[in-house]
Amino acid sequence: MPWSGRFFLDEFDALLMVCLASAYARVPALSHAVVRRDALFAMGATLVGLSFAISAARGMWPLQVPDANAFNSYYSPYNALRIFKGALWALVIYRLYRRFVALGIDIGRPFAWGMVLGLALTVAVILWERMVFSGLWNFTASYRVTGPFSAMHTGGAYIEALLAVAAPFLVFLLLERRHWLVWLGGFMLLLATTYALMVTFSRNGYMAFAIAVSISLLSRTVKSQQPVASRILAAGLTGTILLVAVPIFYSQFAQSRIARLSSDFAVRQEHWNDALAIRDADWATSLFGMGLGRFPETSYWRSAVNPRSGTYRLQTEAGNTYLRLASGDAIYVEQFVALAPGKTYVLKLDVRPHAPNAAITVPVCEKWLLTSYNCIWRSTRLGAEYGYWRTVEIPFNTKGLLVSPWYSRRPIKMSLSHASTKSPIDVDNLRLEPVQGTNLLANGAFSAGLDHWFFAADSHLQWHVKSLPYGVLFDQGWFGLVSTCLLLVLAMGRFARNALAGDAFAGTMLAALAGFVVVGLFDTLIDAPRFLTLLLMLVTLENRHMAVHSRKSAPTGLGKLRGHNSELNHANAST
Repeated sequence: MPWSGRFFLDEFDALLMVCLASAYARVPALSHAVVRRDALFAMGATLVGLSFAISAARGMWPLQVPDANAFNSYYSPYNALRIFKGALWALVIYRLYRRFVALGIDIGRPFAWGMVLGLALTVAVILWERMVFSGLWNFTASYRVTGPFSAMHTGGAYIEALLAVAAPFLVFLLLERRHWLVWLGGFMLLLATTYALMVTFSRNGYMAFAIAVSISLLSRTVKSQQPVASRILAAGLTGTILLVAVPIFYSQFAQSRIARLSSDFAVRQEHWNDALAIRDADWATSLFGMGLGRFPETSYWRSAVNPRSGTYRLQTEAGNTYLRLASGDAIYVEQFVALAPGKTYVLKLDVRPHAPNAAITVPVCEKWLLTSYNCIWRSTRLGAEYGYWRTVEIPFNTKGLLVSPWYSRRPIKMSLSHASTKSPIDVDNLRLEPVQGTNLLANGAFSAGLDHWFFAADSHLQWHVKSLPYGVLFDQGWFGLVSTCLLLVLAMGRFARNALAGDAFAGTMLAALAGFVVVGLFDTLIDAPRFLTLLLMLVTLENRHMAVHSRKSAPTGLGKLRGHNSELNHANAST
């Protein structure tokens, strides 16, 4: 997203489209096989799906004709569709999952390996980010990693949620008997995962990780065929995790965050109360919520606690498209640029102020997503005249940027910021050039909308309810909150029952879901569609042992399926 600028339909959606289309083509739907429905689960899932559909419709109402700003702003009513697609993806995945069930294929192990692969890639990005920006062993600097989660450009707890959810799957695979090289790789990944989680400096993340890993380890020692060996191995893994976690926990920055826990919780409570107070006061809102994705816009207009965030908007005049930056709490419309340290560059742009003595601020910073280093700030006053376009040139030298080898080179971003509290300012036709060279900016004239431009915000409470229960209540009302709680309790209860009966994977799923819920106590999470998909996938995997029976006495047509002989024999035996 930070490179493409597209966060309504993004590269993750493209990936799912390709993978699911391929999977549906390769995994046949067996006409003779019927997956017996779990009535209670079906009722809970139906209620949750109905709640999301109603809330998405309310979020988009009244319907508007899509314009240039329909799919590039969280204030757009189409933000409801951005979130709702997470539920749609989960539905499509679940339908595919039922095909696997009909074939007798348990997808638990492939899912575990997929989560571990995602965990490994996430940890790799975090290690790179720490190495480049703060140093791997510097625990005093107030740098908090964001990893590969571009959704954190407005804050959020997505990174600790993924680490807490994926870690139990790593423990699940570690406690199996495998080749020593695979086990060693998994053990090293567990150490790196613990480090990655600790350097998020998320107090809620610490609690979620501890609970998730503890449940995962305990579930492997219950009903184990080798209880003594399992307990020794679990104790060893616990000791190793503590060996990495404790020194970081007692570091200066982590302890400073622990010390602010009480005051920060009071701020969060005030924010939750404000979120409920700004809702419409009618029975439909109480029952079905304000609508998916409506919190940022509602907070902007009604909040009595949070300051208004700055905004951006594409405008068209005489066939020309330009960007309008409105006043408010600081946001940065930015893109990555390839600048060399110690060189002179000039930024040329057309600006149109709407009030006298306006200013345009252009910071050039070493920056990954949120935290900036070695910024070169250039702020240009535009004088007393206003209301017409003028061309401005802003020269600057990059001697303040670090000279680093390619593997530890910090990314550089050029941003546009408008700090005035009085009036908006229009910008167009941006060109960033060395003394002799070509334009280094993409789409500087905004002719392709906001492609290649992304934004980041300093303050985060304006964008999220910051609690999964409060967020569901705001978006989907009491109907959505009760339905979601019913489905979560149902899934977690059955995971716990199966884990106590000796199902190790059920214990892993319980641990992962518990990690998600604990992080969700203090962050919305599902306002990012891929995390909504993840939550619904975790819940629906509770049904992975659905019963299968056949409409026919003989499984006609099964022999035509290539590559599934063993799975089909298992399915026939089950039938």
